[in-house]
Amino acid sequence: MAGHSKWANIKHRKQALDLKRAAIYTQLSKEISVAARLGGLEINYNFRLRNAVERAKQVGMPNDNIERAIEKANQSKQENFEEIIYEGYGSNGIAVLVSAATNNRNRTAAELRTVFGKYNGNLGETGCVSWGFKYLALIQIPRHLIKTEELLFDLLDECELENFELEEDPDNYLLFANITKTEKTIALIKTKINYNCAAEIAYWPDNLIELPDELSSEKVENLIEKLENLDDVQKVFHNALLIN
Repeated sequence: MAGHSKWANIKHRKQALDLKRAAIYTQLSKEISVAARLGGLEINYNFRLRNAVERAKQVGMPNDNIERAIEKANQSKQENFEEIIYEGYGSNGIAVLVSAATNNRNRTAAELRTVFGKYNGNLGETGCVSWGFKYLALIQIPRHLIKTEELLFDLLDECELENFELEEDPDNYLLFANITKTEKTIALIKTKINYNCAAEIAYWPDNLIELPDELSSEKVENLIEKLENLDDVQKVFHNALLIN
């Protein structure tokens, strides 16, 4: 029985990793498609597309997936897509921002309102929670690439960062750049340590709300998951401190 239990545990963990990888690929496919729709298919003249493709490569996304995402944008390039940030509240008063790309605002808003309502939240007005977030670019630098503290602090100084986190991630240094300086920061890192990094453009909360128990955390996680699964949604940001 012990051997069977061990195998079942390994199988479960593998399935969880596969699901996580699939979710990452889905999110990146959306970003690639939206970047191509809004900025054009020529990667050399579309920084956002180039950045999204680089991020996809860094997580091992197959080239076929990347090409399909670009082709999807090519097939629908005549559609009038626009990017919108929707704001709302989840259970326990957490703030939620939803980045969406849509060709039908009414459809997207209706779908979001339904999901929020189902999970004890509500879709709010523009500006209701965004004041509690900063719009930044997260760049992750693998620790092994920085050989000395002198090089690290030299890099931090030259990049003119909004913020940085040196202890949070065991594998990476986390650099937070001003959104308008993303391309410049990436180019500087390439020059300093010869690393082709990519940025994750995101809304980062100023403060986190601590949830009272695992059940509350599970409800928030379900809300986030259902929102992310909507076709028009690119990414969801929130200020909940989830209980793992």
